[in-house]
Amino acid sequence: MTRKAPETAHLQERRNPRRTPRMHKMRRKRIKSTVILILFLIVVFAGTFGGFYVLRGGSISTPAQAYDITREFQHQSLVGTSQRASAFAADLCVVDGDQPMDSVSLEDGQEGVLLDLKDKSVLFAQNAYERVYPASITKIMTALLGCENLDPSQKFTMSQSAAYGISDSNSSSIYADTGEEFTIEQALMAIMLQSANEMTLAVAELTTGSTKKFVEQMNLKARQLGCTNTHFNNPNGLPDEIHYTTASDMAKIARAAWFNPTFRKFASTQYYEIPPTNKFAETRYLLNHHKMMKNQAYAYNGVLGGKTGYTEAAGNTLVTYAKNDNTYLVSVVLQSVNGAYSDTKALLDYGFNNFSRTAVKDLPSKITRHLLPAEKYILKDYKDDMLFETRRTASVSLPSGVDSNALEKTYSITKNPAGLPLLTVTYTYNDHVVGSARYYQTRLLSDQLL
Repeated sequence: MTRKAPETAHLQERRNPRRTPRMHKMRRKRIKSTVILILFLIVVFAGTFGGFYVLRGGSISTPAQAYDITREFQHQSLVGTSQRASAFAADLCVVDGDQPMDSVSLEDGQEGVLLDLKDKSVLFAQNAYERVYPASITKIMTALLGCENLDPSQKFTMSQSAAYGISDSNSSSIYADTGEEFTIEQALMAIMLQSANEMTLAVAELTTGSTKKFVEQMNLKARQLGCTNTHFNNPNGLPDEIHYTTASDMAKIARAAWFNPTFRKFASTQYYEIPPTNKFAETRYLLNHHKMMKNQAYAYNGVLGGKTGYTEAAGNTLVTYAKNDNTYLVSVVLQSVNGAYSDTKALLDYGFNNFSRTAVKDLPSKITRHLLPAEKYILKDYKDDMLFETRRTASVSLPSGVDSNALEKTYSITKNPAGLPLLTVTYTYNDHVVGSARYYQTRLLSDQLL
């Protein structure tokens, strides 16, 4: 009988080491970790599948809890180009571009857009994508940037470049002088009510340090708002060949400005006084130039405010905000030859007489999923888990007489720069976007792990 060599015996011992209690403990720990990992993967898979299954109309718990959503994710969200030059006709059909409504007829060459402020529904459009000069409605963008970046109570001193930076002696002005002291509120009131051009230069300098940098900021903001045919070259709208916009783009700017509460104050103020200053001994009385506001020459019931404009090159331009019941509209008229007030009245009459906002109540306030039994071992709260919730009842802008049951719905999950992803429900009528609802994701599944 041969005897194993010492080296061979040593290798055999290394291949079959004696199992110690420590090794048993480590093995049990590895098994436990593997089981937890498998459970976690099951939960993640089930949560993801369950969430989308619920959104697609499946029932994870009981039929009563199922939410029936049809044709989900079959179409992209109808935004942007789907709204281009579209409007509802008086017979409730959708038409394109330049076809006027029965009750609205703008002159040839004029541009006009009527927009629902709440959901951006285009109710009327004519020549909406033609480049034109905006004149002083440019100051809506100037005032918006001032409201976003400056403190209304802040005091400042007029610089030489701002006070005398406008060479045209007929330019709208409050005749502010070099070294004169004002507040930002007074400057913005002068811009929106008196259309004071020198104050636009002052706001530009205070916001970015120079008019040139401020104009760059104006163009950046326009792009951020989705404007594709706008280029600003000054903060006041004085004639310039490369200073232009469209009715469509101006409606986007006007809508964004209205949702800034500070801007709303300036756009809707009818009368304002600037008391005597260190350079001017008399009170300056400012009256809003928009003649459709209350007690003015073309007063229209429901007009909240807006901005006027005029140059020989631009003609009359007018942006008007108006409200009737729960419907808020913004009207944009460019290159008008009759002062733009009669055109604006026709647009508002058409919008308020043919459309109304209708609440959509067929969506639940919460979307939930039923947790799996195994999840109680690894989640903090073992109960029905809410995926999304909405914080207000959705409403849409519809032609009078149309029931909300005629709406089509599409669904999309989008990124949210301010937090968790959003679920957006987009409503369309005759392939025209008329409103949307937004659901907010409440929490991440990973936050619920023990």
